[in-house]
Order: sequence, then structure tokens, then C-alpha cells
Amino acid sequence: MAAYPIAAAEAAGLRAILVAKPGTDLAELESAGTEVLREPERPQHPLVGVITALRTIDAPLVVCPCDLPLVPAGLLAHLAQLDRPALAAPTPAAAEPLLGRFEPAAVGPLEAGVARRAPAREIAAGLDPLYVEDAVLRTFGDVPTMLANVNTDEDLARLELLLASP
Repeated sequence: MAAYPIAAAEAAGLRAILVAKPGTDLAELESAGTEVLREPERPQHPLVGVITALRTIDAPLVVCPCDLPLVPAGLLAHLAQLDRPALAAPTPAAAEPLLGRFEPAAVGPLEAGVARRAPAREIAAGLDPLYVEDAVLRTFGDVPTMLANVNTDEDLARLELLLASP
């Protein structure tokens, strides 16, 4: 499933990097040339991968979680062109805290939030991000479809139906 957001990042003209947990088998992607970073074993938190990438790259980056396989390249390119932290959601309550633009200056606040085990959405909101308006998101496609999160077998079945539709 990670191949889809990687392809979208590349189509957007972005450097595609996959951040994974130690021990994750990514031989197929690595042999295809995907750049892979490994996050530390501890602490475990959804934002540790973002911290790992920001520390390694030390430049603004666009983050797209691998469980959002239908995110369009245009949305990733839009996020990359912004000049501040941003989340691809019209409101904080709707925010997918791992789909957005992050700055190297966010490392400290991200680490502090992870240390206190705060929810990812709360930590991301603390970065005072721009929330991309629904009208802007719609210019890239159907919002529920492009933000379809795949975490369960049922989610995967829905994704397969979406991909099979003409």
C-alpha cells in the first residue's frame, strides 16, 4: 500500500522517503529505489516518523501516511508550496495529523508532545498550522475518497472497490 503515496509524492515532484518502524520488511520497495529511514524503537507514537524525517532532512517536508493510498499528487504539491505548517483539513477536528507540511522548527514541540503522550491531532494543532479549506481540498478530487484511511480489512475491501471502479 505504501507504493501509492510514494508514487503520488514522486508525481508531485517531491523527494519520496518512507519512514518505517525497525524490522519492517520493505525489501521490495527498497530494491525499487525507495529511500527508507528507520525511526527509533522507542518512543512509540504516530509522530515519531515525522520527527525522524525532520531530524534527518532538516528542511520543510510534506508528510503523507501510508494508510492514505488515494491522496492525489496535486494535493501533496499544494502542501509543498505553502510557506508554513499546514494540515490537509478544513478544521482542527477534521485534521488527519499526519497529512501536511511540517517545518524543522517543529521538532521540539513534536518531541515534547510525544514525551507527554499527547494525541497526534493535539500535538499537530499546537504547531498553529494552516488548515487547508474544504474548497481547496475539493479542487484535488472527492475529499472522502482521497482521504480514505485504510486500517482494517473492511477499509481495504472498500479501497479495492474504489480502485476497481471505472
